[in-house]
Amino acid sequence: MCLYKIKKLNKKKDITCYKVLYCVSNGSGGFSMLSLIKDYPYEMGVVHSTNTDSPQIDYIDSTYEPYIRGNSLHSFKTLYGAKKMVKCFLKRKPFTLPTNSIAIIIVKCIIPSDSNFIYKGIFLEKDFSLRSYASEKLEPIEIVKYYPIRRK
Repeated sequence: MCLYKIKKLNKKKDITCYKVLYCVSNGSGGFSMLSLIKDYPYEMGVVHSTNTDSPQIDYIDSTYEPYIRGNSLHSFKTLYGAKKMVKCFLKRKPFTLPTNSIAIIIVKCIIPSDSNFIYKGIFLEKDFSLRSYASEKLEPIEIVKYYPIRRK
């Protein structure tokens, strides 16, 4: 997930945001949560970190506009944005999640104020753009939406 039109934030307090994850069954009635893009595992109540001082910033060739493409944890500013991403992802064919996937979820998260970096910007998809963050730290705190996966 890349972040465009970036602006570095200097926050003194935590930021509430939303992350789209998918769940896989662990075979014993429980599940694990993973990011849609890189299958990074998340745990509820754990502060996840890239342990880096800055994100990977590249430049769009024709405009030399900077964008973030790596070394960061991405999230959406609003629940609406996260829902829009889920809707887009569920429309994609072929379905790209592992066969033991049981749901896509939206998790309310906190970006701790002590993150080495926090950027705001825009996540661009074919038909829309969504306000988003890229940060060094991210803590999932609550599942707010659950979309069961129905395979044919």
